[in-house]
Amino acid sequence: LFGSYRDAITVALADAGVRPGDRVGLLGENRVEWLVADLGVLTAGAVCVTPHSSLSARQVHYQMHDAGARHLFVSTAAQLDKVNQ
Repeated sequence: LFGSYRDAITVALADAGVRPGDRVGLLGENRVEWLVADLGVLTAGAVCVTPHSSLSARQVHYQMHDAGARHLFVSTAAQLDKVNQ
């Protein structure tokens, strides 16, 4: 079951232009979806950047910029609000 979701994420990342070595952020609480996204990122050969979900919007922006993350998975609308600030 996880493998099919992982593969779908890997294909979606490739379609979005993610290449091996690219940084992809995962901003979310501990949950099964976080694990599946992490496996998809790793299978694509990309590097996971995982800021703590409790960080402020400013801290998230800094960490993602500093890491060079081009794409970001978020777990909730509240986490997405941090990114959109």
